[in-house]
Amino acid sequence: MKRLSLLLLFLIAGFIIPSCKKPPSKTKAEVVQERLNDRLKRWKDGVNRNCKKRVMETAVTIVDSTLLANARLKRDTSDIPAIPPRPAKPDFTPPEDSIPVKPILEENN
Repeated sequence: MKRLSLLLLFLIAGFIIPSCKKPPSKTKAEVVQERLNDRLKRWKDGVNRNCKKRVMETAVTIVDSTLLANARLKRDTSDIPAIPPRPAKPDFTPPEDSIPVKPILEENN
């Protein structure tokens, strides 16, 4: 029994001791490189997001204009009445003027 418990104790200690090791610390250069990689990744993500946004806006504009053009072409105009022609000009005869034309202001010489 003592041997079994002693063996069990050594086995448990054998698994616990290696797991208690301190992980290796990073150097300053590694930390700087990680931060640089993180910034580059965020910058690339921002550029990709902006590019996708512009492409989608352009695509929406093209699709909207295409849909409007197709709708205008397919519009049924058969039930719309035609524009009527202009009416003929009436015959006009100016009235005869019986009063002679006189100047409104008289000139004094």
